[in-house]
Amino acid sequence: MQTTVKTFKTQSSFASAIRQEKAFKSTLSRPEALEQYRKMVFHVAEEAVSSAYPLTRNLLSQTEWSGLVKDFYRSGTMQSPQIWRMPEALIDFVRNDYAQLQAKYPFLLELMRFEWAEVAVYMMPDQIVEVPLNGQSENGNLVLNPETELLHFHFPVHLKPAGIISVNDRSNFFLSLHRHPESGKVLFTNLSPLTAQMIALLNEGIGMDIPTLIKLSCESLQFKYKPNYLPQAVEFVNQCIQSRLILGFTNP
Repeated sequence: MQTTVKTFKTQSSFASAIRQEKAFKSTLSRPEALEQYRKMVFHVAEEAVSSAYPLTRNLLSQTEWSGLVKDFYRSGTMQSPQIWRMPEALIDFVRNDYAQLQAKYPFLLELMRFEWAEVAVYMMPDQIVEVPLNGQSENGNLVLNPETELLHFHFPVHLKPAGIISVNDRSNFFLSLHRHPESGKVLFTNLSPLTAQMIALLNEGIGMDIPTLIKLSCESLQFKYKPNYLPQAVEFVNQCIQSRLILGFTNP
């Protein structure tokens, strides 16, 4: 056990020396390789972050981006053993330590959430639908694709290039992301407040047919239900079935 603890401390010290460019006190068989380790590990981290946030990288200046990535790398907050998941921590890092950057780009955190959501949905474990899709559209309960995430933004980070978004664009925006069960591609669906509420209710795992869903969604938003909402809801559901956001119907 003592050997294991000593090994862990040595590994932690070496990792800190790599990240923070400090001297490593223990003896190395090839001391000259330390700088190569530093370059190699930083390159891996930088590639992972750049791949996860290409829109953010394009938005920031080269100086802002380079400084952010270096600070994030040196902070040691990338704790996940999975390389693809390491960049997730950058969002909290910016939230907690980069107030000045947030002031310059008030939509920055939402842009990063949008970018990371695509990665997370694409990489999420397979979700198995356990109910038979044998219902009819007239009275069957809707079955939502379980590999779905619903997002609410105050800036149109999914609709406009980040470089032209301004404070005048501030409003309420809703978006769903889902993984197509056959192709594996992540698809985006722009939503209104009412259709977002429909997806949110289905995401809670409550089985219901289209008329019930639209009426409950109106009640949740304190909207007055109108008869023309039902055909609009049917059209929306049909579009969702085509994109596989909704997988079909099951018997009630």
